[in-house]
Amino acid sequence: MKIPKYIKKNNRKYIMEKIYQNYIMYRDIETNIKECFHRQELGLVKEYIEPTKNFQKIHKK
Repeated sequence: MKIPKYIKKNNRKYIMEKIYQNYIMYRDIETNIKECFHRQELGLVKEYIEPTKNFQKIHKK
């Protein structure tokens, strides 16, 4: 997914500053305070849980 250049989070507007491997740094437009968000917090990564073997056996019957 594309990384958004502008986001609105916690009633504040942020602009992207820099991309790191594990997180993305944003700067608050009004106060110029920098804050980092993980990709999961921005909704870029979705959690996928593989079904266990026991669960698959139950549904095959």
